[in-house]
Amino acid sequence: MVTINLLPLANRQAKYPVNQLLLFSTVLLLTIFSTIYSYSIYQVWTIEKQLQDIHNQYQLLQPTQLLMIRMIDQQQVLAKKNNILTTVTKERPSWYAIIKHLATVIPPEICFTELIKSDKATIKIKGWTTTHPTIGECIQILEQDPFFPEVSLKSIENDTTSQIIKFEIMIKSKGLSL
Repeated sequence: MVTINLLPLANRQAKYPVNQLLLFSTVLLLTIFSTIYSYSIYQVWTIEKQLQDIHNQYQLLQPTQLLMIRMIDQQQVLAKKNNILTTVTKERPSWYAIIKHLATVIPPEICFTELIKSDKATIKIKGWTTTHPTIGECIQILEQDPFFPEVSLKSIENDTTSQIIKFEIMIKSKGLSL
């Protein structure tokens, strides 16, 4: 069936509902733009929250950072002192190494009272013990030690009041110029 519209042109309905299309397009565009705007606002809020969390964490770590900077400065000072000490000890032998070596080699019955540097690579040791065989054992151990190529007993003296034997030994240290 065919419909004929006999109304005047001003009163006739349009073939296409322009008002409805315009309204629908406007609502659709507003929905899209509001969704994009809402998503952008959410992203900004999320980023600001992360930034605030990072700022709080930074504030909590600041004392540790200051402590770390202070420790790095102290470490640099210690490194400088260590370099100076290393330079100085390269020029001089370590008495600690010699004494430590003697302490590991010497029998426990021997007591040293003095360690004196005589001349190049020669050390005078004064000490005491309770028996003569202990002194002989000490000299024998020192003679067998490759660190001390020359060992000589200089004097032995009996102390009658305290019943101890005082002695003096000269040793020459190998490869070490004191």
